[in-house]
Amino acid sequence: MMKKSKSFGYMLKKSLSEDIKHKEQIRIKYRPYQKRIVETFEQGQRFLLICWARRLGKDMMTFSLAAKQCIDSPNSTVFYMFPTQKQGKQMLLEAKTTDHKPIISEVVNPTLLIKPRNSTKLFHSDNTIRFKNGSIIYIVDAVNYENKVGGNIDLLVCSEAAKYKNKNIINYLIPSIIQAEGKLIMVSTPEFGSDFNKKMTGSSGIYYKSTINAISDEAVDMNGNPIYSAEKLELAKQAMSEELFLQEYMCDLDIANELSIYGRSMQKAKFIKPYQLPVRQRVFVSFDLGISDATAMTFSIINKDNKLEVIHHYHNNGEPTEHFQEYLEDFQKTFGITQNNIILIMPHDSENRQDAITHLTSRAEAYRAAGYFVNVLPAIPVKQSIEVTRASIQHNEIIFWENKEIMNMVSLIKQYEYKSNKVTGENLWIPVHGTGLAPSNTCDSLEAVAVSLFFDKYIKADQAKYKDFKPRDYSGDWRL
Repeated sequence: MMKKSKSFGYMLKKSLSEDIKHKEQIRIKYRPYQKRIVETFEQGQRFLLICWARRLGKDMMTFSLAAKQCIDSPNSTVFYMFPTQKQGKQMLLEAKTTDHKPIISEVVNPTLLIKPRNSTKLFHSDNTIRFKNGSIIYIVDAVNYENKVGGNIDLLVCSEAAKYKNKNIINYLIPSIIQAEGKLIMVSTPEFGSDFNKKMTGSSGIYYKSTINAISDEAVDMNGNPIYSAEKLELAKQAMSEELFLQEYMCDLDIANELSIYGRSMQKAKFIKPYQLPVRQRVFVSFDLGISDATAMTFSIINKDNKLEVIHHYHNNGEPTEHFQEYLEDFQKTFGITQNNIILIMPHDSENRQDAITHLTSRAEAYRAAGYFVNVLPAIPVKQSIEVTRASIQHNEIIFWENKEIMNMVSLIKQYEYKSNKVTGENLWIPVHGTGLAPSNTCDSLEAVAVSLFFDKYIKADQAKYKDFKPRDYSGDWRL
């Protein structure tokens, strides 16, 4: 006897029932701007960069995308990465909504999950969320890559991506994503100098980018009401620094961090368009000789208004003095000047720091032997050098050319920061001097010329510890 076929009405009812069941698998109700990201993800976009202001629901949405990946593709491997694993537990595994309900159960239907034995938790002791269809979400840190590479990753979600200390962590995991034809979602508020900021401002076409700040027309709830009222934003302004407000609420990718030594100064800096240097123009090249043979050179001139114009910058690591001498020669040819137009300004340790890569002689002596005029500065306290330079920038006595090399230099200047207490975050007011090429190298080379020219103007000459220091007078003829 032939089996009776199912009626069309029965099949339609079954289809609708399965569709409703599928919708119940993800419980979150998306705001309009969140829905656009979800649709983009579902349409197959593999690389997404999401730069949103605080409290716009970044993690709730990205966790829902991680859950969708696991539900729609059985046996998926998802890495959900936070700056530290502890943050992952606090912000996702153990986090609750404003109604004190677990975020996990508010986003994904708990019936889809494998729960730990003898526990009411929805996550396991190894910091995983496991699905009955074989998919797993691993909550991992952004510190070490050794225990994460090698396998296939179907989806990597990077939460607070701008806060990662290991800037190369994502690059190490890209091969695992490519191998699995997987996806990458980076979501964060900005952090100046971070890899996230660089990707947001970069020109790579592989990324879908979304930037929404607190005053954006897109930042509305499901009823179309602004998420942030004017009163809330004003309260936030009063509760934090301008730098932090611009990063956290306005998604400013160019504003320096709170600990930036020159961040505020560079907001007041003056920039001008480059021009052809006059014949026989005197050029100052100020040096920093960093740790591990890092060298930075800042090129500047004095204009007709007695302002210092920073026109060029170069730095490199692990190269002998001959390399930088060759660079000077190329600079002279490019700008149409001779060696006699160049005045080198070097730090006090240049007289005893040897160029041991090629021969045993001090850096200062090596440049003198090559025919350059070298002015070696006395030792100046770091805080005094910083103060002179900041004042000179803020009063527009140091002006910056608006070219590629100088804009890269400005980015490094903004990244020069004070150390902070690792526990409290308190500013320790001690500049960070890194090894190899670091922002401190660039800033030190700028400070050298600032101190040489503007020390007397901004530091009282009658202070005993400075009484023997008289800045060289560069007025008059170009040749000293």
